[in-house]
Amino acid sequence: MRFFQQILSKAFKLFLWLVAVLVILMAWYAWYASTPVLVPYTRPAGDIRRAEGLDLRFLEFDGADGVKVDACIVSMKNQGGETTPRLSRMRDLLRNRGKLSNLERQPGIVLISTTWNHGIENSMNYAESLASAGYTCVLWNSRGRDQVRPYCSYGYYESADVPLLLDAVEKELGDTAPVAAVGQGFGAALLMQSAVREPRIRCVVAMDSFCILKSAIMRAMEDDMGKPTCYAAFWLAELGICTRAGYSSYDVVPVDAARDLTVPAMLVCTDELFFSDMKDTLTLYSAVTSENKVVYNGRADGEPYGTKTREHVQMVEGKKGEKFEERYQIHVYDGEDDLMASVAEWIQDNNRLPKPKVLPGEIPGSTRKI
Repeated sequence: MRFFQQILSKAFKLFLWLVAVLVILMAWYAWYASTPVLVPYTRPAGDIRRAEGLDLRFLEFDGADGVKVDACIVSMKNQGGETTPRLSRMRDLLRNRGKLSNLERQPGIVLISTTWNHGIENSMNYAESLASAGYTCVLWNSRGRDQVRPYCSYGYYESADVPLLLDAVEKELGDTAPVAAVGQGFGAALLMQSAVREPRIRCVVAMDSFCILKSAIMRAMEDDMGKPTCYAAFWLAELGICTRAGYSSYDVVPVDAARDLTVPAMLVCTDELFFSDMKDTLTLYSAVTSENKVVYNGRADGEPYGTKTREHVQMVEGKKGEKFEERYQIHVYDGEDDLMASVAEWIQDNNRLPKPKVLPGEIPGSTRKI
């Protein structure tokens, strides 16, 4: 009897050890799987303080959590000074297209955000292109000064900085209205979430935004390890996200922001980022409430040069399993310069202050009643 009791005791202890090891392994994997999501690293593009042909004004402001955030106001220097190949190329392209009324100074500002890590450096290419069209661009480091914020939330927390950023820029420049927002990837998700809460943003250009962070993570895991095992891996990654950063991947839903977006929207699929594809772009496009919306995609292989539009047909499955076609008119761009020229022209056409509200019986701009 004692022999069996000893065996049971050892078996129970072994079971407890196995449980402890399993818990430790699960905790380690939750940390391991959530780290690429919470700390996405992007190499800085270069030393922006040596940007030729650009006027850079640096400032800092207090973020929503009290963290110091550095920002940079970018505009083109006066004519006749040093310039860069990109600035010269874009100026020539915009002049030849002839759609911008003024290449020297555009009204308002353009917020640009592309990456969570090293946001100013990595957004400079877009700022350089838009500055060549006369826009004043504002870039900032969403991670905070000296990369102080430990975790990325894809705009869930960082979007609260945007009103404070605009306040700081207004103090620096005196006026920012109207405000356009241009984002890619992380920045697109951030600015779409910001635009529905910040009335100063009058139009949005969203490149390569995912629809739901949960779906983007699941897609990446499925591609990496296959469907059968990705579900367990996702739940452990989700546990790591919730435990470490205090939010859920289910909370970050740019498509919900799109449904509340009433300002003009330009949706772009560049096919450059693995977590966002044309299906995401078209889902966001369909969700945008504003009637003034457009979708862009690069020229496909084998597509004739000079193609401006194409029809895109997407099969959709209904709630009861029925399948039907959805057709979209896609605007086609040919290379990054063509895309940025289209963005510059689209912002000019759509970045407008709201019309003043007129009460019945009043004349606009007058105190006199009819």
